[in-house]
Amino acid sequence: MFHKHPGSATITPSGVKPDSRAEFSGTAEAMPYPNIYETRSRLNKLNAVCFLLLAALVSSAQTSKPGSEEARQVLALENAWNQAEVKADASGLNLLLGDEFVYTDVDGSFKNRAQWLADVQKEVLRYEQLGNQDQAVHIYGNAAVVTGIYRERVHLKGKSVVRRGRFTDTWVKQNGAWKCMASQATLVAP
Repeated sequence: MFHKHPGSATITPSGVKPDSRAEFSGTAEAMPYPNIYETRSRLNKLNAVCFLLLAALVSSAQTSKPGSEEARQVLALENAWNQAEVKADASGLNLLLGDEFVYTDVDGSFKNRAQWLADVQKEVLRYEQLGNQDQAVHIYGNAAVVTGIYRERVHLKGKSVVRRGRFTDTWVKQNGAWKCMASQATLVAP
């Protein structure tokens, strides 16, 4: 440990240098002070890199305007999905799904394309009504993410039940056609 009198050091652009008059006790020859100019320079460079990365991310992830043609196409497919699901039309839904489609259901179960289409065809849930609201479409090049709220009236265990939930669907444009690659649903209070 060392002690010095107040004002017994000089700050220079290359760092802090103790005056020759400083009195130190112990074996320490000088306290290692960080070079504040070097530290500021590093922080400025780090800030510049972070800013450039953020700018690159923002420019590559522009969301579509609400009325864009791409957004309208994807929303039309979301509506077609609902109509096909109400009719238990697995072949119609099959046309909307990508080969690697995955579904996370309201209970957390995970299904691949074949499993989910089999459930639709077996009418595990028999729909009376299914509709979306408050949908938002975000286009990222050849990908689109749709979020929204759905309301459904289904026959569940012999009873007609109204349920409401939030959903996230991920679409990818392949060979000029939008295909849903992932869908996730979460129940919320009606």
